[in-house]
Amino acid sequence: MAIVLSIDVGSTNVKAGIIDTKGTILGVARRALTPIRNEPGAAEFDANFLWKSVLECCREVVVGRQKQVRMISVSAYHYGLVFLNKDGEPISLLSNLLDTRAQKTFPEFLKCYDAKELYLKTGCPPYTQNVLPRLFYFSRTNPDLIKNAAFISSSKSWLLLKLTGEFCSDPGVESGSQAMNITTRKWDEGLLESIGLIPQQMPRMYDALETILPLRSEISSALGLSRDVGVLPGIYDGAAVALGLGVYDEGDVFSNIGTTAPLRVSSIGAKFDDPTRMRFQPNYFFEGRYLVGNAINNGSLPLRWLKENVLDLDYEELDRIAGEAPIGSRGLFMLPFLTGDRDVKFGTVASGVFFGLKDWHTRNEMVRAILEGVSYTMNVIKSGLEESSIPVGAIKIGGGGVRSAPIWLSILANLFNRPLLATPDREACMIGNAILSFTALKHFSSIPDAIKTLVIEPDRIECNPKEVEVYKEYFEFYKTLCEQITPLFFAHARFCEQASARLKTELSDPHSK
Repeated sequence: MAIVLSIDVGSTNVKAGIIDTKGTILGVARRALTPIRNEPGAAEFDANFLWKSVLECCREVVVGRQKQVRMISVSAYHYGLVFLNKDGEPISLLSNLLDTRAQKTFPEFLKCYDAKELYLKTGCPPYTQNVLPRLFYFSRTNPDLIKNAAFISSSKSWLLLKLTGEFCSDPGVESGSQAMNITTRKWDEGLLESIGLIPQQMPRMYDALETILPLRSEISSALGLSRDVGVLPGIYDGAAVALGLGVYDEGDVFSNIGTTAPLRVSSIGAKFDDPTRMRFQPNYFFEGRYLVGNAINNGSLPLRWLKENVLDLDYEELDRIAGEAPIGSRGLFMLPFLTGDRDVKFGTVASGVFFGLKDWHTRNEMVRAILEGVSYTMNVIKSGLEESSIPVGAIKIGGGGVRSAPIWLSILANLFNRPLLATPDREACMIGNAILSFTALKHFSSIPDAIKTLVIEPDRIECNPKEVEVYKEYFEFYKTLCEQITPLFFAHARFCEQASARLKTELSDPHSK
């Protein structure tokens, strides 16, 4: 039986899985990724450790099935950045979306670039986690790094280079760079030149089914695979999840509650928000399609934070006690911005906030307030799409977050006022990569044909009309709360920076008072 090897690199885990032609996931291997934080704001990985982790996962999962593997497909997250020398070796660590150092030079960045023009050209609102602001940061703080770099690599292009020997990527991953023209899907020479770079330093971009690259012989030998196994450049991780949930046709909508949480609509052609608001962006999907919407930085992360640092309960118990709290958590709101957010108003300076906490609140309300806070934030994306005449219908949804807290599905359905089509417990990203691989191998005649076989029938969660009306009021207050607290986020960030500097001075100077 033919199987494919799916590699997925996220911001917190590396995974490799093997899938057969019926969509059965025969095995998954994982390795956790812990960011290196050598300085304030840094969130980086050792690129060679990342590659070693990928190899370990692949070697583990293919044991006993090496000769059945017909193709490797790779998905990876947005916003990875590592500098390479002329031999393709890293001369820096690999930073990711949690790296906030670009905040320091972001005011200068905004003076050098027109935010609206950038958005309409690249599809990227002015977030500090985009690659261009980080390149700008390094150009100001470590210009020798820019000068000595022969190549500028994302996490995807680094993996493809190690697997195939070719420095390449896909336009979906590079949608988050803010250096690619989102319409032409080519590197923007003017934006690169502003940093002192040229397009030849950037990876070549292949559409998902455009080519099959040969696997390096030493890698096939190390994994015990046949020499004719090819590598599909694939798509970015969120796009693979969307495909694995059955999203392909124009108007299909998906969400996924993982570490982050997207809400996006499939569109033939790029679509933009009002450039004065920039609430969503068009990420490239494949075959001329785009995934229009946005993602929040904090999906299941706040619930995991509460579980690991405060309550020490398993997810089943957290789900149970959240169900015991009433709708609206008795007026307790949680702004779930533990790692900031992708909102142009406050970005990465935002932080997590419990608002309205009273002595009658219990852990039940705290848990439910987190689930509701994440849901309110996602509903901001939905509202932006609909206000821009992009309809949002039934939402295909998956992810570990909603599996660990099923009541979340009810909250989301009622807040969105839309039915949810929930995929049972499985790896949607792996299935998405398999859909591409088996289509490329001609096992299926088309992507829709592959979806019919590999994507299982979802469960349908309907709305409760009474709860829908209640959540409308709570959502309006949540938006007001975010608007009113935004100046305090910036004031708090300045306060913390100044307080930290004063404390550092006092500790280093024995004569200070």
